[in-house]
Amino acid sequence: MPDRTTLRIRSILAETYALIETGWTQRALARDHTGRSVSPTSPHATHFCLHGALHNRCDAYSYPSCLDLTTIIRLLSYLAKEPLVLYNWNDMLGRTQTDILDLIRLAITHIDEGHPLP
Repeated sequence: MPDRTTLRIRSILAETYALIETGWTQRALARDHTGRSVSPTSPHATHFCLHGALHNRCDAYSYPSCLDLTTIIRLLSYLAKEPLVLYNWNDMLGRTQTDILDLIRLAITHIDEGHPLP
């Protein structure tokens, strides 16, 4: 049985996936329905970059969201086989919503299969 931290991180990843599946963006943490850049915690946010969606969901869990975000970034970097600077990775030329969703899905599968967090 995974520990509470691992379960919380899995929940954050699943909720992040749902946000990005609904609407993804580049070159902004989040956008509203008109395409205007907004805070990722704004109730008007409808489209999120990877970092914005993670920020939105980690904030929903409050403490220890900074530690969770650091752990998630380490996990995503490990699975992507490259150090991830979320802004740069999300905004790379040619990067797609599917690429982002695939990486998050891979992280969820990693946890579901009982692999330890890096």
